[in-house]
Amino acid sequence: MFKAWIRFLKSLKRVPEDSGHFRAWVAVNVTVALVATAEQLDWPLFFWPCLALTWFGMWVSHRLRRRNNWEIKAALSVLMVVALVNFFTGLAHSYYDPREPLAQLLMWLQALHSCDLPTRKDLSYSLLSALILMAVGAVLSITFSFAVYLSLYYLSAVMALRWNVRSLVGERTGWRPASGRSLPSWRGGLGLGASVLGCGLVVVMLMPRLEGFRIRALPMSWQNHLEQAAESKGEVQNPYYPAQLSKEQMKKESHFNSSGYGGFSSLVDLQTRGRLDHERVFQVRTNVECYFRALTFDTYDGQFWSQSEEELQSLNVQNPPFTFMPTASNATDVVQIFYIDRPLSNLVLFSPDAYQVFFPSQILYQDRAGCLRAPFVLDKDMVYSVVSRQSHMTPRRLSRLPRRDPELRKLTNYLQLPDTLPARVSELARQVTKGRNGYYDRAAAIALYLSSNYAYDLDVPRFAEDHDAVDSFLFESRRGYCEHFAAAMTVMCRALKVPARYCTGFLPGTYNPFSGFREVYGDQAHAWVEVFIPGYGWMTFDPTPGGSLTPEVDAGSAPQNRWLGLAVLEYLGAKFGVSASRLAVWLVGIGLGLLGVAGLRALTPRPRLDPVLAALLEAWPLLGPCPPGQSPRARAAAHPYESLRRLVELHESVAYAGRPSSAAEHKLARELLAQLRSEVAKASGPSGR
Repeated sequence: MFKAWIRFLKSLKRVPEDSGHFRAWVAVNVTVALVATAEQLDWPLFFWPCLALTWFGMWVSHRLRRRNNWEIKAALSVLMVVALVNFFTGLAHSYYDPREPLAQLLMWLQALHSCDLPTRKDLSYSLLSALILMAVGAVLSITFSFAVYLSLYYLSAVMALRWNVRSLVGERTGWRPASGRSLPSWRGGLGLGASVLGCGLVVVMLMPRLEGFRIRALPMSWQNHLEQAAESKGEVQNPYYPAQLSKEQMKKESHFNSSGYGGFSSLVDLQTRGRLDHERVFQVRTNVECYFRALTFDTYDGQFWSQSEEELQSLNVQNPPFTFMPTASNATDVVQIFYIDRPLSNLVLFSPDAYQVFFPSQILYQDRAGCLRAPFVLDKDMVYSVVSRQSHMTPRRLSRLPRRDPELRKLTNYLQLPDTLPARVSELARQVTKGRNGYYDRAAAIALYLSSNYAYDLDVPRFAEDHDAVDSFLFESRRGYCEHFAAAMTVMCRALKVPARYCTGFLPGTYNPFSGFREVYGDQAHAWVEVFIPGYGWMTFDPTPGGSLTPEVDAGSAPQNRWLGLAVLEYLGAKFGVSASRLAVWLVGIGLGLLGVAGLRALTPRPRLDPVLAALLEAWPLLGPCPPGQSPRARAAAHPYESLRRLVELHESVAYAGRPSSAAEHKLARELLAQLRSEVAKASGPSGR
């Protein structure tokens, strides 16, 4: 069998591809694909030998293109089997995400294949494998910077394909261009590329874009941080604030860090003031717009929110995922893939209620509210995934749910209020919900009242130290930020014996139509309320102006299909601080301007033919059919007309001189054409009439 295989390799005979320009553009195209994929893999060590082998292999295959090279083919076959074995080995260690082992396999195959590219077809296969590598890089990419690689890849692919077509025509017809036309023009290549790209962009912009996605391979960065587990037993760790400050210390050392949110701590001080930085903290791919919860608080003392002391549950798994019992039936799976852009607290962000968590640790800690904490701070470039269950109901169905639920007896800690709470807070809650009986109706009425009658203001002055913060917000300041709105709604619900808890986390973020990710920034850290609805469970309410009053209800009815063009306008408008409608007007104006320029160019009279050439072209039909490939001088010699010979000589003297003909030459050309007509008519005799 081995000998038969060697004989087969020796018998292979193929037509070599001699174009060095074709190979050069293929090399550029493959290099762009390799570099683009390597950057998404954070520049792995194997990339550099892959790149070096690719360049060296292309040089060798060009030098040895006329040989059989069966030795190289045999060696490459063995090395490709080794690469395949290495792929399956890597896959065994990365069963949670096969993309990185696949990218490594494709990069090695591309490098090995580059060592044997004797023919045009082999070079075409390299272009195809580069396309696959770019697709893998695009899947791994989570930033818009990948567009730079796409542009370079597209340009090099267009030029390589033009050379491919020229080689194909020569291979099938034997045609070779003249020496002066050995290179396809840049102008033609750029024109072709711009035309195809323009048509593609128009088609894409007119297509609907589904913000969600269907995915079952949930990625995570398998960085096992178990060595740090002994240092943390689940206590909250916020890298931007000192650990476990007491209330007295926070009153004395009241400070604000614009890089981190104070709500991701064991205590929340409603007297803290400041503005968070507008810097991206993470990106998330999700199929449903949702709030990302980090912590819940159940104890309020008039100024601080805290968690009642409890023993955290330690969760251990050998292999991901962590699996929980889903609380909702007939619910929608909410898939979330988080890419951390800068260090965050050890709180695992997700949309409640999670039933599968793919996290790079074998230990997690869970509190009574279902919030999860890692044994370490979430580092930059960490990736983890969560699958939650979200049940959707209409407001009408929620209003009709029964008010009895055995779970209510277990929620007394979510009814806690300080003894010093002014009575007018409870009285206001009763007035706002007058005529509302159900838990959902009361909570919705309070959220609507707060969002409609109070102003959002990040520069609100500090409240009096000896006054209840919620009372000061409701009756004195009447303006504040999300923490004040959430605290007020939580207290008002509890005053009506409706279980509620104060929550901190992040808003859904800004949808990026270019990447398909939601971008979440530091100043989108948020506080809201979760209210227990008998027969349903905990439901999110956001009383802050500008937010969604009932995010879970709204998310179920919000359409997810949007025109990509509209999504792009909204995204760019938000980036540049311009409304989408104004941006659309600008773009339409630019488009109409370009169309106007094109129209003017189309209506502008094109330069007329030189009169001498025009006279010669008028002369040819008088002579009958022209034999293929016959030059003007040869055709003139084939006919006995002196005027034709002189007209051809006149044309040659003008054309080869590289100048326009003079008025005297115009007159002479018309005279010679008239004389030729007369001679042809005489020669044809009576039969010509």
